[in-house]
Amino acid sequence: MAQRVAQRASGILQRPVAVMRDGTVIAQSRGSSVRPANAAVVSVLWDEEPGVEVAVSTSAARLDAQLVHDVVSLVVERESLAESFATDHDVKDRLLRDLLLQGSIDEASVHRLARTLGLNLERPRSVLLVDASDYVLDSSGGASSHPASDTISARRIHDVIAAIALFFSLPDETICVHISGGTVGVLKACTTPDLLEWSDDGLAGGPASWANLGALKRAATGLCTQMERQLHSPIDVAVGRYHPGLGGLHASYEDCRLALQLGRAQRPGSMHSLDELGVAALVAADDEGIKRSLAARLIGPLKQEAEMLPTLRAFFALNCSSLLTARRLCIHRNTLSYRLDKVAALTGLDPRNFNEAVQLRISLELTEN
Repeated sequence: MAQRVAQRASGILQRPVAVMRDGTVIAQSRGSSVRPANAAVVSVLWDEEPGVEVAVSTSAARLDAQLVHDVVSLVVERESLAESFATDHDVKDRLLRDLLLQGSIDEASVHRLARTLGLNLERPRSVLLVDASDYVLDSSGGASSHPASDTISARRIHDVIAAIALFFSLPDETICVHISGGTVGVLKACTTPDLLEWSDDGLAGGPASWANLGALKRAATGLCTQMERQLHSPIDVAVGRYHPGLGGLHASYEDCRLALQLGRAQRPGSMHSLDELGVAALVAADDEGIKRSLAARLIGPLKQEAEMLPTLRAFFALNCSSLLTARRLCIHRNTLSYRLDKVAALTGLDPRNFNEAVQLRISLELTEN
């Protein structure tokens, strides 16, 4: 910071500048050095440390003492604020990364630090994961460590975060954090009022973790479309369910991570959510809780009518034979056909279609064991 103050003040005053502590030079502007005998010396308060002075050369021509004092004071204040902001920004990013990537946290400590940083983590939030790696890494052709490429990548990461903030009309970008490789995590407030813009009048209802998911998915689809148009690059956006508490942010992130991993293979450049990934999500998820939750979401609507689940179990037990199932249940085949149509209408999955029948069969096994 002392070097930045010396260089910036020198550029404004067009004179060599040195920063001293207790009479010893600790930094000076590039070029000719400052001779104390021909210098205007300004004492400054530097992070509440006494004994810091800025010396400005006056050998070429006299400078107004008040001008020197004002310029030096403004430069020191500006650099102090910039350093403070950079430090807070780094702490904020570390905090958000820890919340997303780590399953175990001290919630009380996190809340205290968040309040210090001006972050509102009290509101219910779900995680969105925005993969803009094609746009960010295109600047360096991949993983170059050249400083110029790093600068371009950093600028493009900022472009991505700015685009997210613009889409959601955020007052700032504090709820976004770059995870790695052009992937940005977004801690999106997910209460009903926060999602009214994407509501279809069916927001609330169902298990808490799935409530408002439809609106979140519509928001993510809109975000994906707008960012692709703005950045001229393919974008993938994954949506995580809401899980209560600060620890729930990690669970929501894990939803996103799995949805992004599976979804990109099926439909790159689009919105991805676990509940739309079918058999892949039910089979690939390592977390048994995720599997059971997905299964319960798929089967849940069938519990509204008493005959649906027994009919489905019998249909699968008899190798999807309509004739044998109708006989087993002592019903007409047309009645069975009606019930299977009802299963498809309630779940969006037709048990007479192989891939969709597999999802229903796995879901039945998961919810009954």
